Amino acid sequence: MTRNPETPERLPAMSYSNSSGQSLEEKTSTPENISFQSMAEIPQLPTSQLPAIAETESDKSDSLPADKEQLPQKSRFSFLSSWLFWTVFGLVGYTAAGFASLSMLVKLPESPKCSTTSWATASASVRLQCARAAADKHTVEDLLRAIALVKDLPKNHPLRDDIDRHIEDWSTEILQLADVMFQEGKMTEAISVARQIPANTSASKLVESHIQNWQSVWAKGEEIYQRAEELLRGSYWHDAFLHAARLTNLDNKFWATTKYEELVGLIQAGKEDSSKLDKAYQLLRRGGLENLAAAISIAEKVNAKSYAYQEAQKLIAKCGDALIELAQGKLGEQNWQDTLDIIAKIPSAMRSKPEVQELTDLATAMSQADQGMRTDLERAIALALKIQPSSRFYLQAQQSIARWQVEIGDVTSLQRAQELADVGGANNLKAAIEEARKIGNSNPRAQEARSQIDRWRQEIEISEDQPYLDRAIQLADAGTPAALQQAIGQAGQIRSGRTLYPEAQERIRQWTYQIQSQQDQPTLDQAIFQANSGNITSAIDTAQRIRPGRLLYGEAQDKIRQWSRQTQNLEDRPFLDRAISEANAGNLSGAIVSAQEIREGRALYSEAQSRIRQWNRQIQQIEDRPYLDQANAEADAGNFSNAIVIAQQIGSGRALYGEAQSQVRRWQREIQAQDNLQTAYQLASPGSPEALVQAIQTARQVPGSAKSRPEAKAAINRWSTQLFIAAQEVGVSDISNAIALAQAIPPGTDVYQSAQQQIQIWQNSNF
Repeated sequence: MTRNPETPERLPAMSYSNSSGQSLEEKTSTPENISFQSMAEIPQLPTSQLPAIAETESDKSDSLPADKEQLPQKSRFSFLSSWLFWTVFGLVGYTAAGFASLSMLVKLPESPKCSTTSWATASASVRLQCARAAADKHTVEDLLRAIALVKDLPKNHPLRDDIDRHIEDWSTEILQLADVMFQEGKMTEAISVARQIPANTSASKLVESHIQNWQSVWAKGEEIYQRAEELLRGSYWHDAFLHAARLTNLDNKFWATTKYEELVGLIQAGKEDSSKLDKAYQLLRRGGLENLAAAISIAEKVNAKSYAYQEAQKLIAKCGDALIELAQGKLGEQNWQDTLDIIAKIPSAMRSKPEVQELTDLATAMSQADQGMRTDLERAIALALKIQPSSRFYLQAQQSIARWQVEIGDVTSLQRAQELADVGGANNLKAAIEEARKIGNSNPRAQEARSQIDRWRQEIEISEDQPYLDRAIQLADAGTPAALQQAIGQAGQIRSGRTLYPEAQERIRQWTYQIQSQQDQPTLDQAIFQANSGNITSAIDTAQRIRPGRLLYGEAQDKIRQWSRQTQNLEDRPFLDRAISEANAGNLSGAIVSAQEIREGRALYSEAQSRIRQWNRQIQQIEDRPYLDQANAEADAGNFSNAIVIAQQIGSGRALYGEAQSQVRRWQREIQAQDNLQTAYQLASPGSPEALVQAIQTARQVPGSAKSRPEAKAAINRWSTQLFIAAQEVGVSDISNAIALAQAIPPGTDVYQSAQQQIQIWQNSNF
């Protein structure tokens, strides 16, 4: 607990006279000894940390009892005349008096019961004790109660100076608590508390200046916050953040932390929503139904409380307009189904627009008309008539109405033709065709009429040609070559261009293959028998009698190739076996010579060539491995240039060429890494900030796989530390240059995080 250095821990008793002239004494007491149940009657203020004052009775002199006994003989008390006796006696008495005084000072008086004290009769010391006890709670209410308890005591009261000192301390603490309230964002409460500070105190003279400062800071915070909100509503995220950062410079914790973090959260949320809208705008620019629908879906997810909400609503409106234009285009193409699909994607808020409703009516009318019946056309006309002359779709609606009115007459002819066709029979179908031909090519139903005519003509052709095909199928069921030939002749009577012509031709091909199979199968069977008997040459000759284009020709050729390979295997296997044996014995050159006796085109040629390549690679590896081992040894010793020269003696196309070139590239990188590091050292030697930046950039070019990378990393770390120190020195006079230097410090170095924090401080200092 802090104490006033000029105030003793315990005050001696203080005597003064009351109004009746009666002597009173004050004794010291401490707030910790005061006990009371309720402070409701005591106004409370801050702790003064001064020692308590309590009343004591006036000190009374102790008198020694008179010795009424008769003194003994002079010889018994002769010591009384000794100077040593009186010296010891004086020391003992002085010490006892000191202990008695100390015990009186240390002894605490009984604490008053503040909760039950009658303030009308309470002494000043009791009031002061209870006031200090209340102030020890360090709340505004208790400090004000403490002041209220003692402030009205008479100006000439002996304790007035002590009371005034306490009131000054408590008033100062009230002002401090009010400032804490202000820092917590409770400005109204802070002003109210500050204005309760008693007049004629030092703190009261500071109240108005504090309030003016609070109001000024608060107004500045509100101004910055409102401006940031305006920027947010305009989607100026960066500018809004710069304004938010200005809050951190205010001398108020509430604005600098709570409101700043709140504003940053709003900026982040709005920025995230705006970022989503960027994707939606990209989809809008691409166009197309799916992209526009996806853009609307993204924009509709933006919360109404977001600062990006208005931007999202504008985007939805643009997408809706684009969908309307898309639907208009499809309607102009008479594509009513796509038109209705697009309308379904238009945002619900825009579907009540007159042009959307007119689009819907006209597309629905087209869908109704496409059903083709007279009643459907009449309903379509009724829908189209709803579109007023002022509409942009009026002309298209009128054109459709005119077409549908003509179609009503065409539908009557088509319906009559369909009734004739439904009866069936060639004659009725021909009559239906004649009726449908009455619809001219310029009529809207002409295409449908032609389609029906083609279908009915096909039915006539099928009824005429089906008997020929049925008879051919019946003949082919016998399966003999003669029956199959008759079936082919019967099916051939169906002329080209007739409906059943493709089916007839397919059956003719099948029956032809059956005849060929019956004719050629014995030949193929004989060839297979000869091959199984070991007479492969005769088998090949027999199979070659099956001519190209015949059904079994492909199978015969497969058999011929198979038997040829068997013959070649028997002829060439000894050469390959001998080559493999020689290779296993270590005679790779001899193995290659033996395998080369198998000529190109032979069955075992591919296998022989594969083994030759394998043995050649083995020979090359034996020849070139010493060069590569020697090169690796040189590289391990750090002689990368020598290693490269040795490894390059392995020529292109050799077995170890790829491995050697890979090592050469690695050693070249090591040489380049060493060169870069040496260059970095040279660049860093001047020690200037610019030289350090260049050295760091050059050293960072040393690859992570290079042996010199650890050395480069240590150098980069050392130069970064030097650069950070230089940046701090430059920052005293040139913040922009200091930021540029600090930004050159790469991640991973010891001072990187400190540099980033310093950059942030420098950047914030510009606001």
